[in-house]
Amino acid sequence: MNTLWKKIVAVLAIIGLVGCGQSKQTQPPSAPAATEALQAVVSFSVLADIVQQIGGERVQVVSLVGVGKNPHAFEPAPNDLKTITQAKLLVVNGLGFEGWLNRATDTAQFKGVKVVATQGVPALESPKTNAPKHGEAGHDHEHDHGQNQVAEQHDEHEHGAYDPHVWLSPQMVAKYYVPNILAGLKQVDPAGADYYQQRTGNKVRRVNAVLQHPDSDKHFMLANLDYSVVGDADVQILECKTAGEYGAKLWRDGVPLYVLCQVQHQLAVTGKKAAHICVLICGHETRIFKVTRSESVIQHIVNAERYFWECVEKDTPPDADASDSAAKALQLLYPEHVPLSTTDLSLDDQANQQFEQLIQERNHIEKHQEQFDLLKHQLQAKMQEAERATFKAGSVTWKKSKDSISLDSKALLKQYPEYLNQFPQSKSGSRRFNIYTD
Repeated sequence: MNTLWKKIVAVLAIIGLVGCGQSKQTQPPSAPAATEALQAVVSFSVLADIVQQIGGERVQVVSLVGVGKNPHAFEPAPNDLKTITQAKLLVVNGLGFEGWLNRATDTAQFKGVKVVATQGVPALESPKTNAPKHGEAGHDHEHDHGQNQVAEQHDEHEHGAYDPHVWLSPQMVAKYYVPNILAGLKQVDPAGADYYQQRTGNKVRRVNAVLQHPDSDKHFMLANLDYSVVGDADVQILECKTAGEYGAKLWRDGVPLYVLCQVQHQLAVTGKKAAHICVLICGHETRIFKVTRSESVIQHIVNAERYFWECVEKDTPPDADASDSAAKALQLLYPEHVPLSTTDLSLDDQANQQFEQLIQERNHIEKHQEQFDLLKHQLQAKMQEAERATFKAGSVTWKKSKDSISLDSKALLKQYPEYLNQFPQSKSGSRRFNIYTD
């Protein structure tokens, strides 16, 4: 059972029936940073729980009928009508459950998308008008009203042609409610279609194996998947990530490059078409991204991996590049220097050319840094005490960091030099690169 259904079953264990039972009202979540939350208005709190599970952080759910109120005898207040007017999506039970609904939508002049959650449900004929009412002997709705709900709250309501009380089993929710609500969300918010689809129950399974590219000339390409997606024609792989406070900024504008390369590598090895990336940001915000197979990107990845593997086979280090990884690798490969030793590269034409370019780039950096500092200081002078300055092309901020107190280790050791022997901390030195010109 996937996570969504675990949550739904937990809710249903409390709720019992769609009808006159009580439920804890779902609180509207905070809108995602990347987009404004879609406001979905639902008729009563049970539907709010289901819509919130599907909509997640992209949807702000508002329930018209509050907890403990009779959904049959509900009378919308002016604020409720205003909420309906502003809503882009309205989710209702249907089957005559909300006898007040048509009057409310007409009065509010609702222009959004209306979803009837029970669309397609095999409805039972409603008891005849002379049948016993709620609170009378012989009431035959097979549901529990809850210990705190009295018969007077039902106010002898009429159901119309069909019995609107539907048993909310997981099977019923999966077969009717979820598809109907999902279709409405996709219609109103097409950009979030993949997100909603993912939350409605794509089954996943662990792949307890290291996968290898099936082509013999790409045998060096291996992949370890988090999950494979079952039963989805569009997406076959699920990659899960977490991001803390400092890593969250990497996901601000979408999927970071290193994750995209990882997923494209997985698609290349498996031959699959697309993958979902699910990231939990700071422990409270979930985002789902879809990455589609790109043959051009995959070709670049294959070429780079093949070159690297050839270097491994030949026991030859790859050429150094400008990456942080190259800098760390060089420090690890050559951590120590031989005192007073010198390598004469004066006869190496390539080395001499690289040195001349190095001098030029250093001069460019110094010049550009000076110009950068000049422009920065000029703008700071114009900002004065303002926190932010805006321009036609963007904005800058100039904020003061929080005051803090740190340990003055030099003063401490000067007064208590014995502490250095009591609490030593070893730190490996690193080689420094200095440039000298004649």
